[in-house]
Amino acid sequence: MNKREIEEQIPIAIDLINEYINVEKFDDKNPGLIPKEYNGYISSFGASIIQSGLVSTISFFEANSSKSKEDKKVLTSLILQVIKIHKCLELGDNESLLSYVLNNKNTFEEVEEEVINATIAIKLSIRVFKFTESNESQVNCS
Repeated sequence: MNKREIEEQIPIAIDLINEYINVEKFDDKNPGLIPKEYNGYISSFGASIIQSGLVSTISFFEANSSKSKEDKKVLTSLILQVIKIHKCLELGDNESLLSYVLNNKNTFEEVEEEVINATIAIKLSIRVFKFTESNESQVNCS
């Protein structure tokens, strides 16, 4: 964890989160709000890296078969975008965080720190925004 890099990434994360809200990548049912589940997802992402490892965590968050209420891929996409902008990287439009990590195995410790720093920056930045209430992000079946 590099505090200086995290502080540099916070404005990037805020801008990206704001962009995600404006183009409704988070929740098209509640424009302008972030589903409250994402607050938990970002918290569990860091803990999962420590417990399960970076590749396992990213694989889980990018899995199509996840039974989570909201799409966790939005979070990994956001992490990759923060890294891309902060490091001035040229990445493909369809590149995932998992492919980025796997393609940079020779510098795994550095990439792991980049992911952790971006995750912390997002965790700190996401709290600037409003979240849905507990029942607002649920699908109404009636």
